[in-house]
Amino acid sequence: TKPTLCVCIGLQLLLDSSEEAEGTGFGIIPGRVKGFPQGVRVPQQGWNLVQPVGQCMYAQSAGHAFFSNSFYVPAIPAGWG
Repeated sequence: TKPTLCVCIGLQLLLDSSEEAEGTGFGIIPGRVKGFPQGVRVPQQGWNLVQPVGQCMYAQSAGHAFFSNSFYVPAIPAGWG
């Protein structure tokens, strides 16, 4: 395995819309980005287990990735799992 650096361009750009601001995203991924609920410390930072679903072209096995985020996608988009 090789270490990989990923830079967030924002789920808000990739999905249809976001709770963060009015407007529309590119709609590449169907859905709406939501903010973490009250009581969850944001930004959510730390190492999280990432498990590929089905035939994932970005990861063939489970591993950990570092996240720093305040928003999430509440469900796997249709056709992705």
